[in-house]
Amino acid sequence: MAARVRQIRGTWWLVVHYKGHRWKEHCSASRRVANEVAERIQAEIKLGKYERGRVKEEVLPLAQFAEEWHRREIALPLERGHEGHVAPGSAEIYALQIRVHSGPLVAARSKASMTIAWRQDDREARSQSRWP
Repeated sequence: MAARVRQIRGTWWLVVHYKGHRWKEHCSASRRVANEVAERIQAEIKLGKYERGRVKEEVLPLAQFAEEWHRREIALPLERGHEGHVAPGSAEIYALQIRVHSGPLVAARSKASMTIAWRQDDREARSQSRWP
């Protein structure tokens, strides 16, 4: 597991060895910049956050993701006066659906952690309770 800087045909490349694989990434014409990038990648590898070509992003809980989506895609265009983007009534319905379905069982979970088995158990629990 290493990120090294090599000069190939006049430009600087990063040679990354990670999880049994090796690949090259073109970096820049400056060795200083290439070394800085190599140090950053090496630190990410040590922390376990490096994914080939990019840093792993933190996974948001579903409730937070839904709120950010509603703000970005629905509320903000309405505030900016983009006519025809979405009807105000529809925006209210979307907000209501997010509040109702981002209940205690779903709020802290990430989208990736919601497997089919978990969804079936969640649906069964909802059918036995009064929570929608």
